[in-house]
Amino acid sequence: MSLAMKFEAMIAGIARKLYKQNRFYCLEDLIQVGLMTAVRVENSFDSEIAKPSTYLTICVRRGMTAFICKHKRMFRESKAPFDRGEPERFHLPDYLPTMSDLDRSIIELVFAKYSHSEISDILEIPIEIITSASRRIKRKIRINA
Repeated sequence: MSLAMKFEAMIAGIARKLYKQNRFYCLEDLIQVGLMTAVRVENSFDSEIAKPSTYLTICVRRGMTAFICKHKRMFRESKAPFDRGEPERFHLPDYLPTMSDLDRSIIELVFAKYSHSEISDILEIPIEIITSASRRIKRKIRINA
């Protein structure tokens, strides 16, 4: 069994802690970055130097922090103004208010006919998070419809 699968719950816990500090990043994305980091560093693990949980905690936290820093820096530099003004407000079905503020903002901008790249620039978050949130929203709508 790989270290990533063995310590998946620990990786998800680290992602949850970082997610509480950086709400603009999707929890699923942070978990995925953590799992990919664990798989990448698995071969360099030496059981004589450290326990696997200690080693993975440090590596995974570094990987997730690097992901967050990279995307913050990238999107601070690429702010683009738009002429469309404030998006029009739409009435959301009863189950949608249970969504996060980010999901609600994204769905309102999608209804206002903004593209994912425009939404990414408006909200100043990576387009990958917009795409991931859109999929998650569509899944919620299908489940609750």
